[in-house]
Amino acid sequence: MHRITIFCGNYGSGKTEISLNTAIKYAKENKKTTLVDLDIVNPYFRSSEQTELLNKHGVRVLCPTFANTAVDIPSLPASIQSIFADKDQRVIIDVGGDATGATALGRYKHFLDADDYVTYMVINARRPFSKGTDELSVMLEDIQLKARLKVDFLINNTNMARNTTVDDLIFGHKIIEKLSDKYSIPLKYISGKPEILSHLPESITTERLPINIYMRPDWLDDTL
Repeated sequence: MHRITIFCGNYGSGKTEISLNTAIKYAKENKKTTLVDLDIVNPYFRSSEQTELLNKHGVRVLCPTFANTAVDIPSLPASIQSIFADKDQRVIIDVGGDATGATALGRYKHFLDADDYVTYMVINARRPFSKGTDELSVMLEDIQLKARLKVDFLINNTNMARNTTVDDLIFGHKIIEKLSDKYSIPLKYISGKPEILSHLPESITTERLPINIYMRPDWLDDTL
């Protein structure tokens, strides 16, 4: 098990949801846990919005200065470097969903290279710019270039929010398997709500990653 776990992916991929679930899981295992919200662009649906929930579970949260305020230009606090000093803690890094977020991660490359980390790319194949192998290839290569890190594993988190069905996961699985074969990057997990994962066919042997939904408010679905 790696000390630092990095989740990256496009907007709407579900990387923040998976980051929250992972942080809470580690904390429940009585591990000293820190979640780093490294999204310096997107003001919505960021992991630091759930700071109160995370703190209740014993998770420390580090985020860009001025995050979740009206200030337009957040910056990365020096306190983020503390995750590399305290080797007794488990760290989850939620990387912003575009090239800017990946670039922010890239500034810590020399610290990461000296540490023990793993990088996951979370994919929702129902999102714009994620619906085919060609589009995903561009995204993957851009993330690796800007972050200056290699993606180690892929996660199929294909969903349509509360309208998600098992067919959505199967749809995404076929596309992401092609991406996996193209780049020789293993498809490590297929994630979603437990009641949906339970309906996956046995022919899909990828490890299941059940998650709770913390980020999506009920009012958003009511407006669709």
